[in-house]
Amino acid sequence: MHLLDGHTTGITSDDDAEKVWGDYGWQVAIVTASFDVVDLPSIYGARIHRLKTRCPTTTARPGRRYDLMIDPGPVRWHHYLHSGTIDPDKVTAAGGILHTGPEDWIVAPPSRTPATGRVGWVVPPIQAKWRPYRRADIFDTLELT
Repeated sequence: MHLLDGHTTGITSDDDAEKVWGDYGWQVAIVTASFDVVDLPSIYGARIHRLKTRCPTTTARPGRRYDLMIDPGPVRWHHYLHSGTIDPDKVTAAGGILHTGPEDWIVAPPSRTPATGRVGWVVPPIQAKWRPYRRADIFDTLELT
């Protein structure tokens, strides 16, 4: 089931939200119609974060609060990018998922779901001037990241 369940223009009223999410454990999601989100494993996501401190970024940390110290599971990194600026095949080769277009979505931070665990901002949108990251610097041009 698509998160918006037929509400392709979005959900703008409390009544619509209750109808769509009343029976589900959803929190809030962001439809990726105006930007792409690259979901990467920690081995790549953490490295990119260290180089791209102005890229809106979240982490998804699986596990429940009481079992995080035992086995937290793999942390996923979500980087919010300008649409069409990354090769989907490179994302797949890195073990990632590219969320893109009006039919796709990503869990909005701060949220907690059974599938993603705790999702929270590492680089909040205000730090990135409320814009997805546009790849254009020398590291991007040389494909060093």
